Amino acid sequence: MYLCDMYVIGQVAPFLYFHNLLLVSKMEKSEKNFLKVVLCVFVISMQTAVSGQEFSEDIDRYLDSLVSLLPHMPDDVAKLKVLDEISKEHYNVDSTFKYAAIELRIADSLGVDLYVASANKYLGWCYLQIDKYEKSLDCYMMSRHIYDSLSEKNGLAASYFGMGRAYSASNDDIKADDCYLKAVSLYESLNRFESVTDIYRKLVLVRVEYHLYETISEYIDKAFAYDIQSGDSSALCEDYFIRGWSLYKQYKDFDNPELLHSAKDEMRRGFEIEKNYNYIYSLYWMVNELMFVYHDLAKIQSGDERALSMDSSRYFYRYADSILDLCSMDPQKIYLRIWDADEFTLKGEIDKALDILDKIESQPGLTWENKYYLYESKEWAYESISDFANAYKYTKL
Repeated sequence: MYLCDMYVIGQVAPFLYFHNLLLVSKMEKSEKNFLKVVLCVFVISMQTAVSGQEFSEDIDRYLDSLVSLLPHMPDDVAKLKVLDEISKEHYNVDSTFKYAAIELRIADSLGVDLYVASANKYLGWCYLQIDKYEKSLDCYMMSRHIYDSLSEKNGLAASYFGMGRAYSASNDDIKADDCYLKAVSLYESLNRFESVTDIYRKLVLVRVEYHLYETISEYIDKAFAYDIQSGDSSALCEDYFIRGWSLYKQYKDFDNPELLHSAKDEMRRGFEIEKNYNYIYSLYWMVNELMFVYHDLAKIQSGDERALSMDSSRYFYRYADSILDLCSMDPQKIYLRIWDADEFTLKGEIDKALDILDKIESQPGLTWENKYYLYESKEWAYESISDFANAYKYTKL
């Protein structure tokens, strides 16, 4: 095959182009090594561009190829580029940590600040995945400082975003909010709209937790505008659902039935899109919340309307249960048991409801969210039998 032929193939299929270049017998070994790097990097860059295919095994194979090339790199600067690609594309904490740490050591010794920042950014992500938030913040702050000094906006935005996630995970939502706003401003200036919408959704989550509802409509509307423009259906389903979830939380605060009905409509729109993608963890969050939304609707309804809402709640109960069984997420079944208790309360069988709730309350390690739903159900059960003293105790909690 002639080089001109391979160029034509390259115009149609770059993968074949690079692969066939490697077959040219007169090419020097060093040149072939370089082309192997190009080929690996190209394949890695296609990871997110190819949809509906089982691509992870190919990515792992080419990442292994990159790793095998490291000893043959002509100098440490060349190694840094390969190490950076490996760290960026590995979504395995152990592997990312290993190669990012090597990248940091080499970059630090050579004084190559851009790669020092990049390595710290990846290490920050690793620490975030294993719940070491202080170390994660240290790494992200280091990368932020260097990217700022280099006027490298992409890296600076990613660092602020990582800091926001770390602050949010450590329940410092005020600082998380500040970091998210800085990240979104930078991403907007770079026209990185896919990152912008993700941050707007996270800002809504932070604001709702603090009952700061004034600005969330603005953030959700901006996310919708960007996602409608991009035609990203998966992102739109998140927009619908988060809008519904924020309305549901407002209903909890203001006890306005119109908010509950609107929440249900928005969340159903999100669910109908998301179930086609079947992203298990986000789908579980949706069906779990919808289970409680319909249950709350049943509490304020009667007759056929109540029966329909209970049927819908049971449907999402079964859906959630099947996801938990599939993913072995047994701790999350607390919410289903709370639902069981609410079902007994609706039937007037308060002793059975309180028995379930008392057993849940005695469990160690309950999260604040577990307790929120638990205490709300206990309050409702006691109110149902006019035991307002106990109901008030759980209202205060």
